[in-house]
Amino acid sequence: MRRVVPELALAASLAAPALARAQVPAEVAPVPVPASATNEPAANERAPTLIEVEAPAVEAPTPAPAPVAVQVEPAPVASLPPAPIGPPTSAASEISPPRPRLQLSAGLVLGPHAVGEGDCQSGDGYDQCQHRGNFLGAGATIELRAQLFKALYLHARGIMVGNVRPRPYAVHSGLAGAGLGLGAYSRLAFIRGEYMLLPAFGPSTYVPPFYNKQVARDDYGLHAGMISGGLHKYVSARTAIEAWAGLVVGPSSHRQTVTEQASERRVLISFMINLGMAFDLVLARGYVPPPKQPRQRRQW
Repeated sequence: MRRVVPELALAASLAAPALARAQVPAEVAPVPVPASATNEPAANERAPTLIEVEAPAVEAPTPAPAPVAVQVEPAPVASLPPAPIGPPTSAASEISPPRPRLQLSAGLVLGPHAVGEGDCQSGDGYDQCQHRGNFLGAGATIELRAQLFKALYLHARGIMVGNVRPRPYAVHSGLAGAGLGLGAYSRLAFIRGEYMLLPAFGPSTYVPPFYNKQVARDDYGLHAGMISGGLHKYVSARTAIEAWAGLVVGPSSHRQTVTEQASERRVLISFMINLGMAFDLVLARGYVPPPKQPRQRRQW
């Protein structure tokens, strides 16, 4: 009887921790109770009987699906219409009106020119040459141009030049005349041909080389022709700066002097150079010049 009681007490003490472990969650591992925790001596202890208690099944968490790379196509960009092609700003602001129906031009002119008589003498220790009876005109010209058809124009000219060579060693005092011609004109350049009537004024006599009296003469004819070309550039809606140069054929010349070698009949071949302004009197049909832009103050 004494032996049975201690065995029941030992069984009860061993069953109590097993019941306690059954109430602990499954995550906590069972902790064995050491034999020293009981009141019985170690010699009388028996090997503990382990009671397996099934822990409640815990479902494993479902793994999240791996991210799938999705290729996102960019939204189509609407194509912009092409920008209109136009002239650059500098070209757009350039003044270039259409060809006028009636235009007036005036300017300074140099020419025509005629080579005079030349002679040289040499003596003891000196050489001397003289040129007499020459002509170089300088003056002004005025021109009226009328449009015939598109680029074709008819022009009429008035001209007056004086001889820059001093009298009486030069011949004639000047030329005054008129001309009529046809030309082709663009907004930048022009070329034309014309007939001119150029009567000379002033005496036709002159002092020949190494003489002191007017014993020589050179008589000019009336008729001449010119082929010229030039450029003009508009500086406003009606005004343009222009320059032209031309080859002048004529007038004829009949020179009579003291030497037979210098006396001759010839046709003068020379030049004319002009620098002037042109003004549009009658504008092209339907053309309205733009209003004048106000001048902006300079910012310092």
